[in-house]
Amino acid sequence: MKKKITCFALCLALTPAILSACSGVPESSGGSYVPESISVSDTEETSVNSGIQDTENTENPQSPAAEPTAAPTPVPDPAPVDGTIHTSLTAVGDVYIAENKAFSPYYYADESGDAFSSMLNTISERLGENVTLYNILAPTSFAVCLSPEVQAELGCSDEGYAIDYVNSRLTDRIVSVDVLDQLIKYNGEYLYFGTDHHWTQLGAYYTYREWCKAKNITPHELSEYSYAEYPGFLGLFYNYSGNSEILASNTDTVQAYIPIATNDMTVTNPDGSEYADNIITDKSNSDAGSKYSCFLGGDLALCSITNPNISDGSSCLLVKDSFGNAFAPFLVDHYENVYVVDPRYYTGNLTSFVQEHNVSDVIMLYNVDQILGSTSEQVLSLFQ
Repeated sequence: MKKKITCFALCLALTPAILSACSGVPESSGGSYVPESISVSDTEETSVNSGIQDTENTENPQSPAAEPTAAPTPVPDPAPVDGTIHTSLTAVGDVYIAENKAFSPYYYADESGDAFSSMLNTISERLGENVTLYNILAPTSFAVCLSPEVQAELGCSDEGYAIDYVNSRLTDRIVSVDVLDQLIKYNGEYLYFGTDHHWTQLGAYYTYREWCKAKNITPHELSEYSYAEYPGFLGLFYNYSGNSEILASNTDTVQAYIPIATNDMTVTNPDGSEYADNIITDKSNSDAGSKYSCFLGGDLALCSITNPNISDGSSCLLVKDSFGNAFAPFLVDHYENVYVVDPRYYTGNLTSFVQEHNVSDVIMLYNVDQILGSTSEQVLSLFQ
């Protein structure tokens, strides 16, 4: 069953006494880079208990909707608490663990940054001047939660450098939303899972607020959303750790905020077939490794959402990896139409899609792991 948290600080932050730095929910109970040496792509959202894949609904009837509770009454914002981890990492399987949380180091090459920035510049040119392209590169828990000294122990790359490198090579027509400093500022909160590579929806929420600043609109407060919670999550890092007892004893809780206007969406499969589903689906009875797929039902080719409270024709396209799944629900209450595309499964022409659906804003959201030549080629191939 879902539980209701009663002590959120819900204007900008959650109460640090309840949710500790970038960790699983304290006393009751992932989001980061997957090294290329592990050879597991961001598409592999597998069950870590039994190897069963996430229960992503691509052909089945509509998934059960999340049963919301009223969001807790907000309280005045506390000052941010520094949750930076200074404890040295210990290798466990294919991940590193510190303070009961798993991390994976980040490795980057400028050649990949060149390819990614070139991809964005080309897409911007093909979309034309009437479409605004936003670029959001999501940092991982490794950069947000660990001190620079701990990161340096593994001789890894600097995520801040990678983000700055890409953004510095973009044309003025592209709006870059840099969220690394903001997430570090609030790293005393539950921004990343401890057993999985993803950020939590709170991490996505802080990113959404920065995007709102870039777009010059007012973000919604967390207190405006209904809320659902799915405890007992053991993510991909748990699998990579070889089912670490440390992580098994510190499970995560997936916290989901349901859009204000609607929780309904239409999913279009690669073959063109469609079915109705929910933006936030009920994962109360799902296995421990599948609970992150409460967001959009997992990684799907195309999700289409219509806001019944807006009739101005506004439309947005989110092009994303799985980090974008937790971000997408926050877009719903700002447009009449929101379209979410995962290039790993979508096969259409997105340039034509933008024109046909009168899309004015295209948001590209990828975690820094995806600053790769292969990702750049895949995304660019869809913008003909």
